[in-house]
Amino acid sequence: MEWIGFEEVVKDLPNCVYALHDYSMYGFPTGEIYEGTQTQKDKLERQYLRKEEFMRKNNLPA
Repeated sequence: MEWIGFEEVVKDLPNCVYALHDYSMYGFPTGEIYEGTQTQKDKLERQYLRKEEFMRKNNLPA
């Protein structure tokens, strides 16, 4: 779910897959409720694009 802390990808690990799973934390477990405001949508998009950049930078499927 989060790539913070990963500096590099180890590509020769057997049976290892890097996969982008993007989960919103709105409303879970007691966070801010998702209301679909533009501010919330923008935040979700920024978070996704940051994670996707890790995948692209390391030539992984996004």
